[in-house]
Amino acid sequence: MGRPARNSRRAAVLKDTGNNEDMEMGTNDPLELEVTDFGPIVSGQIDLRPLTVFVGPSNTGKSYLAILIYALHRFFASAKTSAIRRPTRWLNEGEMRKDLIDAASVWAEEVLDGYGSQSAGQTQEPMVVPIAITEGIRSLVVKQADSLAGEISRCFGSGLDELARKQARGKAELKLRLLADDSRSARFEHEVSFKPPTLGSVFTDTLKLVPNDELRRHMLTQRLMDLQSEEGAGKFELAFWYRNLLDSLIDLALPELVGTLHHPAYYLPADRTGVMHAHNVVVSALIESAAMTGLRPAAQMPMLSGVLADFLEQLIQIDSRHRRRRRSSVVHAERIERAILQGAVQMERGKLGSYPRFSYRPEGWKGSLPLMSASSMVSELAPVVLFLRHLVRPGDLLIIEEPESHLHPAAQVEFTRQIASLVRAGIRVLVTTHSEWVLEELSNIVLASTVPKTRKQDAGGNGVALNEDQVGVWAFNPKKRPKGTVIEEIKLNASGDLYSASFDDVSADTYNRWVTLGNLAGGDA
Repeated sequence: MGRPARNSRRAAVLKDTGNNEDMEMGTNDPLELEVTDFGPIVSGQIDLRPLTVFVGPSNTGKSYLAILIYALHRFFASAKTSAIRRPTRWLNEGEMRKDLIDAASVWAEEVLDGYGSQSAGQTQEPMVVPIAITEGIRSLVVKQADSLAGEISRCFGSGLDELARKQARGKAELKLRLLADDSRSARFEHEVSFKPPTLGSVFTDTLKLVPNDELRRHMLTQRLMDLQSEEGAGKFELAFWYRNLLDSLIDLALPELVGTLHHPAYYLPADRTGVMHAHNVVVSALIESAAMTGLRPAAQMPMLSGVLADFLEQLIQIDSRHRRRRRSSVVHAERIERAILQGAVQMERGKLGSYPRFSYRPEGWKGSLPLMSASSMVSELAPVVLFLRHLVRPGDLLIIEEPESHLHPAAQVEFTRQIASLVRAGIRVLVTTHSEWVLEELSNIVLASTVPKTRKQDAGGNGVALNEDQVGVWAFNPKKRPKGTVIEEIKLNASGDLYSASFDDVSADTYNRWVTLGNLAGGDA
């Protein structure tokens, strides 16, 4: 008695022909994260790649690290609400020494003179930022440890002291390294300690920036102040100008200092079906509490984690009137609808409070179903469609917990292909998964990049392919000593065609038990 192993793979492997399709996304300097004694994680070091995959048993820290990465994006994102873009709150008179202001003034003259000597249509080369100003930027970054700690605590919905590994003898730490694209040396490094919160930054490379129009306006303001009097501007005016100059410089320098973390991130938590079904209840409660304000004591509402609160807030704020059909992410939303949902996710505004209501219209139907009346697969993928249609742009990070939830294996395979298409369009994706189907199809997608162009049409999988260096798969392996999780990268196996996780062990154990039971049932001694 016997049966073939369900995970058997082809023996032959196509070799790299060097004819890979050009990827549609640009290259970025690698961003490396190293964590120690954080949550259940003992240690781990990962590179954030265009497609990053966390795989491993439950309760090993995959969501912990994913939420931490989301919190870092929230903090460093170059939006006007980011704490790192508020230098006036950190600068005091002692930090605005005359030598720093003088260095900034001299550099402003150099930038404006260089810009004025440009020919029409000429692209300005990056300019080296003086060390004095670079140190001013670094001092602003390191002073914001409490703000970073607050954002991490908000996203987790708990204090930092609760996020450190309980059995740890040391302190929970995070290190961020922006690596040079041609070596493993760090250009910039940021070290975060959670107990107590500290943020240290080291700039080991020269900071070079291409001045933009906003920066030139600040510098031109300084030149005008100098022209107002023979002795130059007064101390107050120069201090005000210096603050604004640093504000503009920090916004311009963020991509150089933190890499892709300066882009927005969106987090789609696990159990999206439950959240989408409860969405109307949550909205109704918000409307009712707003209507009864002042008429009765406010009820004690349970606290949501920042990740879940952000998810609900983004759903409420989605507005179809701002839909941009020409965005590539909208196209991908429609592809998911056609290929997997076989219908359209729709949204309309309610009459009271203008909160959105979501529905699903199957192909060929004239009417729609309320989302809670649709299948769990539809509810699970509806947020992905909505976020791609209304929020996510190329360069952003989309974090999807358990993309396989409520999906048939065939749908898991197709969704993996759709995720790879997102990456090809310039959207960075991070997923946590327990699915062998996701990993196996991801192996196929990487292998497809080695197929010659002349044979692409025979490869199947809608022709989607990713190069091996665009994909990072990381195993969260539980250890007994020390007790906790160690993160290790999973490489393609020796034949170059499979990301091998622990699923094979489970399949082998199940198969061996099947053989044993068959023998016992057949009366074998």
